[in-house]
Amino acid sequence: MSKKQPLITESFPQQKLPATRSSKRLENKAYNNGDVNNVAADQHQTAFNAVSNSAPRSNADILREAELNILRKFDVRMDYGPCTGITRMERWERADRNGLNPPDKIKQIILKHENDTEYTNNLWHDYPL
Repeated sequence: MSKKQPLITESFPQQKLPATRSSKRLENKAYNNGDVNNVAADQHQTAFNAVSNSAPRSNADILREAELNILRKFDVRMDYGPCTGITRMERWERADRNGLNPPDKIKQIILKHENDTEYTNNLWHDYPL
């Protein structure tokens, strides 16, 4: 018998990130009660409370974050083809040409902010190919 080849991941040191007390407490409470579905809801509520307790944000900031979140979701959807190496508008146009029916809302958001690179460049723009 030949010796079994070790996995590549075994060559890297293991690192465990410390859990925050509040998220760990919420997870344990939900798991102990047998209500696994509430774990995500509790974590979402904790994050919401942290944001709510911070400095008030303007409506423009909230709208900007919502629009960028929609664009990020478009970036990770593989239904419209790969997005590395092209702008969001180029990807939207390619998907439209190929009959993949990309959402018109994406195009409207990009055109509304066509001079802002945060809107035009995709999520992986800063990573080299």
